[in-house]
Amino acid sequence: MLAAGDMATSTTVMTDLYGKMKNDPMSLDLDDLFQMLGISEHARDIQSDDDAPLAAIRRSITAAPKDTFAN
Repeated sequence: MLAAGDMATSTTVMTDLYGKMKNDPMSLDLDDLFQMLGISEHARDIQSDDDAPLAAIRRSITAAPKDTFAN
């Protein structure tokens, strides 16, 4: 996974970051992160909020490259 991230960014940022952080675990408030990304669940359906502070990041993460579904 780290190699794939490095390849996608043409850097070594993922493996470098892992090397720095692997021995210092930290807690993460996933509920807060999902709220900031604009992700919520209502009646077992995932909802998106484009007004959330990190909505642009969520859209970038979930965007498929234009040729992903090309025949």
